[in-house]
Parts: sequence; C-alpha cells; structure tokens
Amino acid sequence: KPEKLLINGLSMFLSKNKRLDVKVVNKDIVLFKAFDEEKNYSESGIINRKSGELVHEITKDLKSENFEKDISFYKCS
Repeated sequence: KPEKLLINGLSMFLSKNKRLDVKVVNKDIVLFKAFDEEKNYSESGIINRKSGELVHEITKDLKSENFEKDISFYKCS
C-alpha cells in the first residue's frame, strides 16, 4: 500500500501540491483531489490504470454560485 502519489506534468498546481486526497477504488481506478488554502480552487483526477484513461477536472471560484469547471480527457500510454 503506497504512502505517496506524485502527480508530475499534469499541472503546476498538482505537481507542487503535497496534500492530495487519494482514494483507491479498486486495482484499476484511482481518484485524487487537491484544494488551495482558501478552498476556492481545486483540481482532481480519475485514473483508469487498465484503459490508460485520465480525466482531469479544474474547478475555480468554488465559493461562488457561478463556479467554473474545465474538464480534460487524456489517453495515457
């Protein structure tokens, strides 16, 4: 059971963040999320190790009614 998950190259925010909330759903699916100090910005991802798919979500202005989301899909090999 690993103690660390390092996310490098996806975004500067995730690369520099030392506190990720990580959940291993099963042997193939890993979820991760990180917030800024104000809890007004977050980035999260879902990795499917079997298919190589990665979903990356950026959420801005979490405290606002009109928060903004950017979602990107990647095929990792």
